Amino acid sequence: MEVKDMSFQEYCCLKRPRFVIDPEEDAEWYFGNSKVQDSILDRLRTDVDVRGVPKFGMIGRFGSGKTHNLFHLRHIFQSEDSLYRFRTFYLKVSPYSEDDPKTRGWGYIHRKVVDAMGEQFLRELVRAADRMGSRQEELAQLIQKQLKFGDANLRQSLASLLANYFLREGRETAEAWSWLKGDGTCRGTTKIPETSSDMINILLNLGRLSRWALGEAIVLLLDEAQALAEVKKSSIAQIHDSFLQLAEPENADVGFVLAAFGTGGKILPDVIMKPPDVISRLDVTERDLQKAFIDLKDVIRTKEDLRGFAGQVLANLTDSSQAQARIDEHGLEAVSAGQLPFTEDALEKISDVVFQHEDSRNPRRIIAALGKLASAGYQEAKSRNAYVPVDREFAEPILRTF
Repeated sequence: MEVKDMSFQEYCCLKRPRFVIDPEEDAEWYFGNSKVQDSILDRLRTDVDVRGVPKFGMIGRFGSGKTHNLFHLRHIFQSEDSLYRFRTFYLKVSPYSEDDPKTRGWGYIHRKVVDAMGEQFLRELVRAADRMGSRQEELAQLIQKQLKFGDANLRQSLASLLANYFLREGRETAEAWSWLKGDGTCRGTTKIPETSSDMINILLNLGRLSRWALGEAIVLLLDEAQALAEVKKSSIAQIHDSFLQLAEPENADVGFVLAAFGTGGKILPDVIMKPPDVISRLDVTERDLQKAFIDLKDVIRTKEDLRGFAGQVLANLTDSSQAQARIDEHGLEAVSAGQLPFTEDALEKISDVVFQHEDSRNPRRIIAALGKLASAGYQEAKSRNAYVPVDREFAEPILRTF
């Protein structure tokens, strides 16, 4: 095939059509300084041993890899399920706005959690509970015995709703979803979950039931949690108190991992920080907050980290066997299969330029620089109908605009 007829994917021997890392699809990969991952895993292991579930967070600038690390944690839970018996649910806290009743208060977050769980999970949960019982005992009574949070009416209503609506296929569940979200009544229940306390108690009870019936605790992966900085007025108490209940030692079945934008001394929204009863239950104070909320700034700490990160990205995006065939076909002696279409001196130059500014020293910016240069090389190659490796000479004028 002539170079002018190649697609970008063919030219760079990519495993995918675009030069991109997807946080969810590429969750198995960890990029950057391994010490940061070690800090995350150390906190995870301590939380599992002491608190039963993860209760921590990650903070960093935009593009530092917060979302990717959330999905990487989920990958770890799934691949090491003998150690981590968790069912994870990912959701974005943003957009949060006090201007709209539908996007404020704990009720807004609760509805997102229920949506993230979905009908399939609740059916799986209820059917597992049904297998734990006997024919002599009604399912609703069996479920209710496992619930301990909230008053008797709430526990009875939740148990009846789960048993009546989620055991068998074909039952219309709109009423049940409305009740679970705190948006309306449902036949067979004696209480509507109208308060944030009722809603968090529903979640905690679902966690207990999941641990008992499925052998899995629930872990919420809460992305873009910096949106909680917008919490004001009456919403402050209900959101703070809900996080307090999640942080309490008696809750060992619903964990959370927060990911939020933060730098310097301002790393968490006040609704979580003040008063300090939430963070104190995570065994930290304002002085050592980063033991529970790991700063991702050190993912790219040195120029060597940056160069290593670039190499990891290229090695994972490219098909090495195809790349070697392309190198042999076009006589690209200065390029190795693991870093096509870049030469080593170009990657060193990229590292030098990107490392100069702290705000560009993050995974997203590095991937963008690599993609921009690879695309420029591809366009030049098509115009020449000849392979153009991205070497230092080719990269320098483009990097001046970075």
